[in-house]
Amino acid sequence: MKTAFLLTPTKSWILLLILGFFAFFFQLQNPVVREWDEATYGINAYEMSQSHHPIVVTFMGNSDVYNSKPPMGLWFMAISTKVFGVNTFALRFPSALFSFLLCLFLFYFIQKRFQNIYWAFYAALILMASIGFTGWHEARSGDFDAMVAVAICVYVLFFTRALHDKIASDINWAFLFVSMACLIKGIYGIVALPGLFIFMFFQEDWRWAFKQRQLYLGLLSFLSVFIGYYALREYLSPGYLQAVLQNEIGERVFLETNIHKEEIPFYYHSYKLLAYRFQPFILFIPFALAMFWFEPKGKQKHFISGILAAALSIWCIISFSKTKLVWYDGSLYPLFAIFIAWWLARKSIQWQKYISAAIISMVIFVVYLNVQEKDSFQFPQFLKSVRTEKNTDKTIFVMSKNFEHPIRYCLLQDSLAGCKNYFNKPIDALQIGSLVLVRQEEFEKELSEKFELEVIASLGSEKLIELLDRK
Repeated sequence: MKTAFLLTPTKSWILLLILGFFAFFFQLQNPVVREWDEATYGINAYEMSQSHHPIVVTFMGNSDVYNSKPPMGLWFMAISTKVFGVNTFALRFPSALFSFLLCLFLFYFIQKRFQNIYWAFYAALILMASIGFTGWHEARSGDFDAMVAVAICVYVLFFTRALHDKIASDINWAFLFVSMACLIKGIYGIVALPGLFIFMFFQEDWRWAFKQRQLYLGLLSFLSVFIGYYALREYLSPGYLQAVLQNEIGERVFLETNIHKEEIPFYYHSYKLLAYRFQPFILFIPFALAMFWFEPKGKQKHFISGILAAALSIWCIISFSKTKLVWYDGSLYPLFAIFIAWWLARKSIQWQKYISAAIISMVIFVVYLNVQEKDSFQFPQFLKSVRTEKNTDKTIFVMSKNFEHPIRYCLLQDSLAGCKNYFNKPIDALQIGSLVLVRQEEFEKELSEKFELEVIASLGSEKLIELLDRK
């Protein structure tokens, strides 16, 4: 009976594959496309898949400086769009896949290096059970935050192993993923490097690293790729660098002009982690730190030191930055998961079956929370009901004053289904018999001043109106 609870590699892989599927892919298409970034990236990815231009990102056919990030994340989304079509599943699939693969890689990496199956298993499970990592704007979202978190975690793993085990080739792998992180989300990709370099200088054998040509070749390759991309993009789309300096460095780090209307406190991310985003695991961090303090020198303490140095670097940068958005902490979760899992795995073998069951239960609970997420806005359902229930393929004119990107993404899907639509066309250009979908009451009032109207369908404040005659 006791052996039934023993964890084996085969059991672990099976459980991780099953739980990972539900954590990252189950009902991934729900909810509808989210406002702001996700919808923007959806249009960027579709246009890239059609234009086959991998460098200049476009929105509605024009160079997009609102999304000033490098294009690697969009490359994956464009490929996914080619395979699965223009839909939310395709948009979110790259983030979900990267996150799923990271969980498997964590298990493989830790188990192979430390021969501790519970540590490896718990690290993967805790990441799946982290509300902040699996939810909005992260692993189950058409955004770049989960992808860059994966790249950052992997380069931290390779960098720490290179220093302790003196594996020079790992330095190459580390810089490869540094380059990947920066090509996904720009300068944010290097947030863990300050901590890692400080960590390196505190190691006894730090001189070994400086004697390796891979360090200089890797750094040179990274700088060539990173600077080369920005130079090429500026050449192809003049004004891009100015947008980057304003959006990624100025506005995000030092200013808060268009993001926050008031100053966000320094402890914002710590509060969010404690309040819900890393519950209940964040409560274990003080106990894990106490164990780490008394841990004798060795491979495990060296590894955990590197993990904590990288996490501290990320936390300091996102906390000191003027712009603080809740998903900026995404890169902390894989590192925290490794740290907490290390502490839990040190418990006696009699406790492991209860710990495993508790974390698996948390994964199931988080899956339930993610599946229950409500739609952020009702326009997609209303447009779909108009097309199906009213059985009309007539041209629909949409009028809205809100952020336009999610509306345009839905209209793109409508157009690809063979229907015609226009967005915010001038009222004077409308004709008798036109169908107009208004999203705010003020547009209905404007139309009523010039036309006789009939409301055909409605959902909340959104109405489908037919123009019957001019006044």
